[in-house]
Amino acid sequence: MLDTDSQDNSLQERRHRRPNQLHKTITIVRNALNLIFIIAAIAGMILWYQGNVETGKVIIYAAIAIKFAESAIRLLKL
Repeated sequence: MLDTDSQDNSLQERRHRRPNQLHKTITIVRNALNLIFIIAAIAGMILWYQGNVETGKVIIYAAIAIKFAESAIRLLKL
């Protein structure tokens, strides 16, 4: 008869790998891109509401492009 506890433990160990150096580096890059996105979006909104609509639009569009890049990294699991 098979021991189900030992099978469950071996499967769980295989699923939860330790993150390697590349994964850590990618996480740092993603976090940096998220921080840049947040700062740029806030700056764009501030400029927009202070009356400088065109500059605000450009900054917000740039922030959206940065967010797309971060999302692509996450979705493609790079």
